[in-house]
Amino acid sequence: MDSDKVERLRERLLQCAVCMDEYRDPRILPCHHTLCYECIESVVQSSSTTGRFFRCPQCRSDVCVPRSGIKDFPINFYIKNLQDELGSTGYTGTCDVCRKEWLVTQFRCIDCDLDICRFCIHAHRLETHTDSPKILRVESTTSPNQFSCQKCAEHPDETLQLFCSTCKQAICIICSCNNHRRHKVIPVSAKLLESQAFLQKELDKLTSEKKMVVKAGKEMERAREIVVETCNQAILNLDAEAHKACEMIMTKKSNIVKDILRSEKSQIENIDGALKDFKSYVQRLDRGLDFLLDLQDSDICLEVVDTYRGFSKKLEAARDGFVSNRTSYWEQFLQTSSKKTVYLDISRWKDQKPD
Repeated sequence: MDSDKVERLRERLLQCAVCMDEYRDPRILPCHHTLCYECIESVVQSSSTTGRFFRCPQCRSDVCVPRSGIKDFPINFYIKNLQDELGSTGYTGTCDVCRKEWLVTQFRCIDCDLDICRFCIHAHRLETHTDSPKILRVESTTSPNQFSCQKCAEHPDETLQLFCSTCKQAICIICSCNNHRRHKVIPVSAKLLESQAFLQKELDKLTSEKKMVVKAGKEMERAREIVVETCNQAILNLDAEAHKACEMIMTKKSNIVKDILRSEKSQIENIDGALKDFKSYVQRLDRGLDFLLDLQDSDICLEVVDTYRGFSKKLEAARDGFVSNRTSYWEQFLQTSSKKTVYLDISRWKDQKPD
């Protein structure tokens, strides 16, 4: 078959919708779409909190992972047969971080849209992103004994296969015979086993530290809740006390108003009584004046003089009664003046402490 037709068939029938590479261990989803086994794992890890549900990247249908795991998704033997007929091909390319042309670029960062080799992926995971990045494994065909493909800086043709414990750096075989001849040198594989134990301890330490941090975070959240509850309760208590104080002030005001009205009524009654006596006395004066003004020389007689003397005695008695009552009313008015009464009541109330 023509090679161009083969490549077109690969692109149309054998390309995974997640890694955009040829299928590796193709599995059929309930929605009849096919994904790589590892791509399904990556999608579940990145999008599902329970590990049981995710959405198909192609049709967005909800997919439930079988109870026994992803391995129970059926294998797409049709795809596998096509791969057998056409021949499968691996994904090769250049690492976008170190820019070296490795035989196989093994990872792809979905967030950054980068191809990353197995030696650069660790720093990318730890330092590039604040949150955990979405990393998909693209290919895994390197030999398990291939610990590093880095070249020696002094001997570019040699790979770093040894580790100098004295200098704490990876070296090549030539370096171990020259500059590191008397140093403690071990195989990289032994260093990796030692590093694996170290990383396990670090894992345990970070796990324990995370538990303590999470506990401290919960305590801080609880403290925040207590502060909010305390402040809200304080505001409610203040509102209640302010309401009581307003009620007390309104009660005091009502009592003072009643005292003012009673004082007003009493003083008005006294003043009205004094005015009545005043009018009665003025009427007697007018009658006396009119009587004296109307007298003619021919009208003067002993009877007139006697009558006026009797009237004069009554007028004098009325005058004495009016003056006496007026003095009493005035003194009482000064003592119980509305302004003075109100001022004294308010001053006395201001000096009192609330109950």
